Amino acid sequence: EALGVADRGRRVADQMAAVVEDVRRHCLAVRGAAPPPRIALIEWIEPIMGCGHWHPELAEAAGGICVTGDMSGHVETMSLADLVAARPDVIIFGPCGFHMARSVKDLGEAAWLKSPEWAEMPAVREGRVWVADGLTYFNRSSPRVVETAQIVAEAVWPDLSGLWGHRGATLLTLEEAMGGMATQLREAHHSQPGFTNAATVHAAPCC
Repeated sequence: EALGVADRGRRVADQMAAVVEDVRRHCLAVRGAAPPPRIALIEWIEPIMGCGHWHPELAEAAGGICVTGDMSGHVETMSLADLVAARPDVIIFGPCGFHMARSVKDLGEAAWLKSPEWAEMPAVREGRVWVADGLTYFNRSSPRVVETAQIVAEAVWPDLSGLWGHRGATLLTLEEAMGGMATQLREAHHSQPGFTNAATVHAAPCC
């Protein structure tokens, strides 16, 4: 309203809500009567830090629950033992301020990723650890958060992998990322304004 484009703003908000509802509908259909998966959204690698603010809503939209933060926005650092105790079914790294290539570099230097405690986590053994472009999709409360909901959904549900075009582009398994696929992704692709898939809302990301 302050900018004199209230109607346009309402249309964008409605379009964004429709995208999130589409994600929620697909995820609930796949989940069925199963309990919600426990999702660890990780915003920092060393020390380990989860995500608060809007991130638990992303987990909820994907049919799960966030076990590494809440909507209060206050997130404590955690030890590897804390992460193990959270019993995540899925782990998604989207470090603050980092594109995927930088996240992969830091993950490769994290000693705790080489520990037996990490290797024995069910999510790790089952290949359900993911790396995403944190700077573009996870760290900014911009219109792109609806794409982030799609990314989380594709990570959580194998049946939805690639449905919105993120798998293999803005979302890699940890094994793929550490194997070098992340370095093949062009940073320019992730920094372009606007949505990059079927979402119909167009707006530049903002901090």
